[in-house]
Amino acid sequence: MAIFWVKWLIVSVGSTVIANFLIQAIALLIEKVVLKSIGGSFISEISVIIYRALTGSFLGALLIGAFIGSGQWLVLRTQIPITSKYILATTLGWFFAGFFVFFNHIGAIGGTIVGLAQWVVLREFFSQSGWWVFANILGWGLAGYGYQAFVRLNSYTSFSLFDMIINRGLLINAGTTGISSAFTGLAIVLLLIYKRKA
Repeated sequence: MAIFWVKWLIVSVGSTVIANFLIQAIALLIEKVVLKSIGGSFISEISVIIYRALTGSFLGALLIGAFIGSGQWLVLRTQIPITSKYILATTLGWFFAGFFVFFNHIGAIGGTIVGLAQWVVLREFFSQSGWWVFANILGWGLAGYGYQAFVRLNSYTSFSLFDMIINRGLLINAGTTGISSAFTGLAIVLLLIYKRKA
């Protein structure tokens, strides 16, 4: 089961990294279209700010949710006959978490929303599936603290060559996904072990 946990962690973090690159590419493309269509006025600057917020939160949440849901589904289906409803549940969970919390960092509230969405699918397979929601709340809550620590630490550092090579936002997302996925991966491993013993 340790290999399963490692696979869970790799697909979750890897999906976040891939989705972030895709979000950045789409955001730049759409931003150029928006700027070209509305010109260089004050309204265009406000439009770009609103656009960036919407792309970063709603579109970003949909893409990250779809990528993470797909990756986790691929790993889960090696152990249980789970349907692609899990991908849809994860995608919608991320979208609503992004909508309600505006994706600055979704923490325990986001974990609750995503955990409940995934629980709807997982409860068919696990009698103790309520622990899944708790693991999401705990994992995402601790990831929220990790996010806050990184942001505070980041505010004391200066711009460097490192910033030109690696996007700090990408590191934050990958790190916080790693923290939350460590907990959800452990929870799913324990649920699978309990299922086999029952």
